[in-house]
Amino acid sequence: MIESYNGWWQTKVWSRFQHKDLEDLQGHSQRYVAALRQQRATRIEAAPDRRAFPAGWKLNLKKRPRGRLVYLRRSNGQSEVTLLGKTWALGQVWPNRLVRCEVDLDTDKIRFLTLRRKEPASQPQILEVDYRLPNRGFQD
Repeated sequence: MIESYNGWWQTKVWSRFQHKDLEDLQGHSQRYVAALRQQRATRIEAAPDRRAFPAGWKLNLKKRPRGRLVYLRRSNGQSEVTLLGKTWALGQVWPNRLVRCEVDLDTDKIRFLTLRRKEPASQPQILEVDYRLPNRGFQD
């Protein structure tokens, strides 16, 4: 979503006008953001509440990350998906289609699931591989 927003901002603000200075650019940007928020107000109001950020949380860059990362990728014609700098062969089951890739950092696995517009609730798993996040100074 943020990539899409950045692309629209570049098209509607950065490329459309000649900016005299930084202040002029900021003015165009503020007007664009205000108009976009007004246009999307009902959708923003209908969005679910966000969870509160944990009060006692502290950033520890030495601690190995935990949890799950979710990526959406499109497979190529050979049913391969490029993710995290590697290409994973899915077999000939899903060429040129959307794939949901779940990186489970707690179990050191990546799960590849199929996505269909007609059946968004049905996401069968087509591949599971072992993957451990590279150790870049983490201390377990």
